[in-house]
Amino acid sequence: MWHLLGTDRRFRRVFAGSSLSTFGDTALYLTLPIWVKELTGSNSAAGLVFFALGLAALLEPLVGVVVDRMSRRRLLIGVNAAAIGVVASLFAVRGEDQVWLIYPVALLYGVTMSLVAGARAGLLKDMLPAGQLADANAALQTTGMGLRLIAPLTGAALYALWGPAWVILLDLGTFAAAIGFFAAVRVTESPVEASRTGGLRTEITAGFGFVRTHPVVRQMVLAAGLAFLGLGLFESVPFALLESLGRAPSWFGALSTVQGVGVVAGGLLVARLIRRLAEPRTLGTGLLLLAVATLLLLVPSTAVVLAGAVLLGFSLPLVAVAAATALQRHTPARLLGRVFAANELVVGTAQVASVAAGAALIAVVDFRVLLVAVVVVLLPVCALLLTRPATAAGAAEQAGAGAAEQAGAGAAGEAGVAAQPVPAGPDQG
Repeated sequence: MWHLLGTDRRFRRVFAGSSLSTFGDTALYLTLPIWVKELTGSNSAAGLVFFALGLAALLEPLVGVVVDRMSRRRLLIGVNAAAIGVVASLFAVRGEDQVWLIYPVALLYGVTMSLVAGARAGLLKDMLPAGQLADANAALQTTGMGLRLIAPLTGAALYALWGPAWVILLDLGTFAAAIGFFAAVRVTESPVEASRTGGLRTEITAGFGFVRTHPVVRQMVLAAGLAFLGLGLFESVPFALLESLGRAPSWFGALSTVQGVGVVAGGLLVARLIRRLAEPRTLGTGLLLLAVATLLLLVPSTAVVLAGAVLLGFSLPLVAVAAATALQRHTPARLLGRVFAANELVVGTAQVASVAAGAALIAVVDFRVLLVAVVVVLLPVCALLLTRPATAAGAAEQAGAGAAEQAGAGAAGEAGVAAQPVPAGPDQG
């Protein structure tokens, strides 16, 4: 996967901009609850930061429309520039009386992350051949997962040593640097389609319509949604697991570290697996490994649990890269934002419901019950993906039939639709 960084100058710039943005984002938004807790002394007030971030998921359908109606390169630049203004407003927080400012910032932060993810996916589809998308996604996802382990420690250290202002400055610096890298990308983007009749509602539902009619995309979205109905239960398990092993909560860092080793290993192999198995079976393999890793966490042995954490980390890139690559490869370029939004809404809703259920259940049942529930949810999804994977055969005809059925409803590829090309000179680097 890393060969793209050496051979494609445009991808290097997208990779650098995305990595910097991810680092700054993660360092700040995981510091915000700490800040709120310190200012108010309230756990509930701190928890509301994550609630505000989560509310952004409700805006995913609108985010998808925006991504599909603009130049993705310009959108990446504009969103990062707007984020500078949003985050800079945090300098106005001086005490408990200004804490309320943190919540709208967290909400807007969530929106900007969704816009960046959708715009980047569309830009990569326009920029790279279909055969290189898995490599690009593997590099981005693996690096992103690694940064999410490092960035919170960096943000927490800056906060502890010098206060929130330095974390804010770090994030502002990464936004500015990301703008520079995205501005340097030169790519001929797919044409922006003219708006269709039917209003905003038909624009928004076009993504869901495509998911419904395309067999591969439908299977991937539904499988991911069902899987995350179980995976969200994980969020409530780690500290109870460590307690059962007689380990201090600080051992959570050790679990995260060995999981990171697995993430890197999985990221190195996932593109090859996709080329060999295709996306549905790669997703099924990743979820099967997740189920095995979950079973290892049931064993009352620190060594076995650490092995399970490595395997869990290995499986994560398989799941994330397979899902993202399938959507990119099988979705028309100017429908991709809305299809990504539909997927995020389905998966995000399932995950939030599962996290809430886990938080409630962990108080009344043993954590092992939750782990068994994860396995029970995952295994049927794995079986479907591994034994009856959807294929692209006939998908074009089905997608075309769906588009005809929803004529004027925003599905891609309809004849006679005016297009407005996005001007940008190609970069031959």
